[in-house]
Amino acid sequence: EFPRSDALNHTFAGKLRRSVLFPTFTMTSRGIAQSLHRVRAAFAARKLEQLGLSGLIRRVDNDALEQDPADLLFLYERAKRGRPRRAIEFGSGQSTTFIAQGLYEAGDGHLWSLDGNARWLANTEATLPEHLLPYVTFVHSPLQVTERFGVPAWEYSTIPSGMWDFVFLDGPTLTDDVKLSCDLVTLADRLNPGAFGMIDHRWRTAILAREAAGDHLKMRFMPSLESFSFRRR
Repeated sequence: EFPRSDALNHTFAGKLRRSVLFPTFTMTSRGIAQSLHRVRAAFAARKLEQLGLSGLIRRVDNDALEQDPADLLFLYERAKRGRPRRAIEFGSGQSTTFIAQGLYEAGDGHLWSLDGNARWLANTEATLPEHLLPYVTFVHSPLQVTERFGVPAWEYSTIPSGMWDFVFLDGPTLTDDVKLSCDLVTLADRLNPGAFGMIDHRWRTAILAREAAGDHLKMRFMPSLESFSFRRR
């Protein structure tokens, strides 16, 4: 049974434990990370423009947040260079388009895009460029809350079977009562050797994965993205 860690809490013991798990995350102030992120986002916006990809950024839903070009460029490049055959994302959106574009340019691979919100999933599918449709399967996966890991955590109820080469976690929306998700822990033993991925801005989710699946995953904090990357050992 997973022992509840102080690392998930804003206490002295929690900060001490986080400094052991992710030293760079603990030592990098939020202000510094945000400054680095702004610089990287500006660079990414220019590069997407140069690559002719900025037109892929679409916002046709009033509930959609402004897109982060730094994240989108990172996902596109990782999908293109890493050439994952089976990719999965938790939380659909603009990330879907840019991961799929990377797979398209690599000439191989397929993305399963999961979302608990059927309306939002349909919106993402409707905005996906036609040339990318063969590279994506959309899956409505209702959300549930589990406490299998000692804390309330979001979990997607429907995850396609099989092994994975790439995982992106950007959903669901966190709440004051449920502040993390556990899907990466669930998938840890279903990752192929060398599989890689990203946890977008969710430090508690990264802490849980490091604590519960650290034997499977090599993880690091990326200050300029304010996010975490990981690779299957």
